Amino acid sequence: EYQGQASISNVIYKYDLLNAGDFATIVNEKNEALDLNPAFTQQEIDSYYQNGGTNWQDAVYRTAFSNEHQLGFSGGDEKTTFLISANFLDQEGIIKNSGFKRYTLRSNVTSEINDKLVFRINLTGASMANLNTYAGYATNNPVVQSLAWAPTTPMYDENGNYTMNDPIGSLKYNPLALIYDRENKIERSFANAVSGLRYEFVKGLTFDVQLALDYT
Repeated sequence: EYQGQASISNVIYKYDLLNAGDFATIVNEKNEALDLNPAFTQQEIDSYYQNGGTNWQDAVYRTAFSNEHQLGFSGGDEKTTFLISANFLDQEGIIKNSGFKRYTLRSNVTSEINDKLVFRINLTGASMANLNTYAGYATNNPVVQSLAWAPTTPMYDENGNYTMNDPIGSLKYNPLALIYDRENKIERSFANAVSGLRYEFVKGLTFDVQLALDYT
């Protein structure tokens, strides 16, 4: 038997921030009030209004796709029954370059050796991997920096590298650099085995022994 499903995820709410033209205009007004030189020329401001600037929230977030698949087999006869199932989950994060993967395998077998003795074994194993699911805090968080970096600052410099300094909005790291230039990967695997024997001496009187092993 096969079961599968797919889904998409999006950020529920994005902050309504100034566009590049309005931002540049306000920065110039602030500089004028402080008796400082304007940070932007009128030509640059007109260009921002016409062509837009950098939307850092759009640069950080994405539409995330997820899919899950499960395959199972069961069967047996009068003496022995079995069930085997496998599951795979691949879940993208709504922040770019983040996600979660999980592989799971389960097996249950029960066998009636004779009229009095029954053997059973249950096996479970799983492997999980988290990629950049911990985004950091404060200025190390790309979401925080997407709100701090100015919409007038480009993502990349003239050489195609990340813009490393924002002269207007933030003194800290480029949000894209926080996403792509570091890798926080956490992997975990575990296995579990439980087996047992049940012996019936007479009707209503049984002896049951069980052994369990865990690996992490």
